[in-house]
Amino acid sequence: MPYNPYKPGDRVGDHYIVTAVCNVSGMSALYEARDDRRSGLPGRLALKEEIIQPEPPDDFQSLFQETHQRIEVLKNLDHPAIPKIQDTFTIADSVYSVMEFIDGKDLECILTETAGHLPITKVYNWAIELCKVLDYLHNHRPGPIIFRDLKPSNVMIDQEERLRLVDYGIAVIFSQEKIYAPLGTDGYAAPEQYNGQVTPAVDIYGLGATLHHLLTRRDPRLEPPFTFDKHRINVLNPTVPWQLEDITMQALAFDPADRFAGAGKMLEALQKIEDQVSR
Repeated sequence: MPYNPYKPGDRVGDHYIVTAVCNVSGMSALYEARDDRRSGLPGRLALKEEIIQPEPPDDFQSLFQETHQRIEVLKNLDHPAIPKIQDTFTIADSVYSVMEFIDGKDLECILTETAGHLPITKVYNWAIELCKVLDYLHNHRPGPIIFRDLKPSNVMIDQEERLRLVDYGIAVIFSQEKIYAPLGTDGYAAPEQYNGQVTPAVDIYGLGATLHHLLTRRDPRLEPPFTFDKHRINVLNPTVPWQLEDITMQALAFDPADRFAGAGKMLEALQKIEDQVSR
């Protein structure tokens, strides 16, 4: 059955009114909305719709419960870079999350609108903030949260210049016993994701791919897979310090064991080169 997203003016649930369609992708959509209750949630809201359509169809209940579990875990997260979920509800085969609306631009948009290379200090500071939020997610208990889809379009800079990591639609709570569906974005997804292996190392790879794109303007979605080593950062952008190139390339190692042992370790490496970046 074809997916028909809501339109501005449509009511979703008992009291949310769609004011704009932000993004429609596959069987999910993101809307801007408002709460029409007198005592409802104030201001502009983001409304995420996820339609459960498992393959095979008899896996519906399992996938539905898994989606609910993920959203309930995300509701309890408390980090300045993670949008706060304020309400959840279900309608038929769809799960909805209501969260604060992030007014800003994503890094892909910023890159597109920028003539020439982005300032190195800006990219460096974004890398620091991304390491911090990944370290928070990966240290979640009882199990690490793996984002799985780190890329420029999922990183927003709001009106106050704060970095926000958005779209947790394929995030998972890590389990060693589970083989995951090979989800992610070509060019940013780690090699092992295609084999259903999901550990915090896949987010390290996604961060490396994001940094490579931001520093070189070379879109990995348009390149043969796993060929970052063929496109040296400092050759494509001579203003990048070799120390930052080395850190980015270590994050992009084909073998997960050769990447940083965690986001915290990558953060430490980045902090050690602050003087070289700021020159």
